Amino acid sequence: MASTTADGRAASRRRSWLDKPIPESIPPRKRQLALALHSLFVLLRRHEDGNSRAMTHDMPSQQEAADRFNSDSSSLSRYLSDIRVPKAPFLRALHEAAEADAVAAGKEVGITLADLLDLHRLAVRERRGELPEQRGEPGGTCLSCHECERQLSSARKYAQLMNGKVRVLKRKNAALRTRRADARRRPETVTPLPVPHQTGDRQRNNKPLATAKQVAAQAAALNRAGRADEAFNTVRRTATELLTPVETALLILELRAEKQDLLADNLIHVYGRDESAARVIVASAALHDAGAANEAGTLLRASLR
Repeated sequence: MASTTADGRAASRRRSWLDKPIPESIPPRKRQLALALHSLFVLLRRHEDGNSRAMTHDMPSQQEAADRFNSDSSSLSRYLSDIRVPKAPFLRALHEAAEADAVAAGKEVGITLADLLDLHRLAVRERRGELPEQRGEPGGTCLSCHECERQLSSARKYAQLMNGKVRVLKRKNAALRTRRADARRRPETVTPLPVPHQTGDRQRNNKPLATAKQVAAQAAALNRAGRADEAFNTVRRTATELLTPVETALLILELRAEKQDLLADNLIHVYGRDESAARVIVASAALHDAGAANEAGTLLRASLR
């Protein structure tokens, strides 16, 4: 049990350095660069003993990430939270590492190296006060216009991804409807089961729900006892190692019922980020069928980050 708690605390420390929000007070161009850096940092994964092939599913700590790029942890913090702009070689190395880890995990990098270097160039000019809008020159493009264009482009890409997932869910739903219609048209081929077998079937159908209730209650008890790290570690390991996607959806709903909203939110984020697209889609469909459309959408969005 002590080892489990230690593992949960270590995972919490690795996440905490990227969970901090990027301040709104940072100049617009530098803030855009910081957001891009953050999107690359979250794709990094730990490598055992420096072996590039021995990649784990865990995110590196801040110091591990700094060591990987021959930097220091304070510099990484300043790249994300103040006006300091990293050098171009650092950006190239970070993009290359994030792309390699993302490809190995079956994910995509959301920004090209060319776009990243463009953001860097604008952030450097902004820090020097060389942008036309900073000098009040006519024809200078409003910073908010650039931000709107970036958000619009991201929204369009997200809409395309979501439309693809919706089409997959519709095809699956149509197939289910066809099978149900076929079953209704052939009632004479269905042999009624004896009463003991029906009882057994109900028990098997109730088993996933009973499991979800048990895990949620255990996690809630740990949380109330002040053992939040252990509670989350229990939920995460059970969902990713023992439960099916449908059972994971039931666990999320049971955590909501237990008023463990933070545990449910964290499980949705980690499951969407680390699990395969197929498992995420099945879990999202189960949540949607249960009437939890918000949780289903949040889970799908987490898988795209």
